[in-house]
Amino acid sequence: MIARNLLFSVRRMLLALGLVAVACCWLFSSPLEAAGLEPTPTPVLVPVSWGELATFPLLDRTDLPEQVADLLADLPLPVLLPADPELLDRAIVTRQDQWYAASIPSDGITIYLRGSRRAFAVEGLEMNPEAWERGYLLTRNQHIASLSFVAFQVGYLIEVECADPLGDPRCTEDDYILGLLGRLALVVNQVVARQPEVAGEPTPSLDSALPSPTGEPPELAVPAGGEP
Repeated sequence: MIARNLLFSVRRMLLALGLVAVACCWLFSSPLEAAGLEPTPTPVLVPVSWGELATFPLLDRTDLPEQVADLLADLPLPVLLPADPELLDRAIVTRQDQWYAASIPSDGITIYLRGSRRAFAVEGLEMNPEAWERGYLLTRNQHIASLSFVAFQVGYLIEVECADPLGDPRCTEDDYILGLLGRLALVVNQVVARQPEVAGEPTPSLDSALPSPTGEPPELAVPAGGEP
């Protein structure tokens, strides 16, 4: 039963990972589409803007389960996970060269978190100012709360699925998923540790990195250029 549930979680993460690029595209609008023309997307590998590391608090690898820390050790993109010991202990993580995905079962809910450097460039695409006003896009599809945003030029997607989707305020209201956004922290893996903004700096403990659950989400700016 455990193996079957794990396989389902991994399949769910792999299937939904493709939504990262799609969800982040919702942050934009295309004049080609407005004109009735169909844009042609080109797959790209976006550069990471490492200069934005100060946007999030830091998580040391000792704050993670050992197998998760080892899995993410050399991933060449910023890994964001909730700075919550209980959620970190429950996290089921998978990854490939340029993306990661985490499934976190909790009391009556499952949290999905994904980040990917893979995106699609579309000629004529312009930023949607309404979507960027808050720095994220929050939607619901089949009663699953989904929040997409861009940080470090990387696309991220948080989803919250409830056992009682119509009665659980964690899915029907915005507070819980916004609280998750406000509690994300950056995992200091081997790649992050080499960045000038982090190298030589002490990594705070999980307790000191943990924001207030009711705190404001981090200020997410439209990212500038950076080096991979």
